[in-house]
Amino acid sequence: MFESIEKSKISKRTVSRIFAVQALYTNDMYKNTLVDRESREKLLFSYNDIFKELEEFEDYIQVGFSKNFYNKLLDNFFDNIDNVNKTIIDNLQSNFFVETLGVMILSILKCGVTELLYMRDDKTVYNIILSEYVKISKIFLNAREVKIINAILGKIATL
Repeated sequence: MFESIEKSKISKRTVSRIFAVQALYTNDMYKNTLVDRESREKLLFSYNDIFKELEEFEDYIQVGFSKNFYNKLLDNFFDNIDNVNKTIIDNLQSNFFVETLGVMILSILKCGVTELLYMRDDKTVYNIILSEYVKISKIFLNAREVKIINAILGKIATL
């Protein structure tokens, strides 16, 4: 299931996105424990320590991460949580229900939708955001689930 991203395509933002996805996964698994920034920052540094121990994440750790981007992404998510969740639900295909999607799929979608709706600027076109979350989904998900991420985020990106 794990597919590494080519080292030349890893940026600090990529690593920050991975950590933000992991944070939302943790938040969902432990029932909203990360609503304050202090808790999220502690988790950020613990992820960095954990990833240092995993050989397959060596390239990511060498690149580093952007604490500011991580915080901005999660702040925007928590500030707009209801609209982000509604946007995901509204853009699911008729044969999918949010309750049947795995926590990791939802975590990736939440980060991607947050970035598409609240952080996109002239420098970051939607294709880059979409590409980043498809790459990240390949780390954690199987091919069918990656297609789900691509389809939903692609649909939202064109709104």
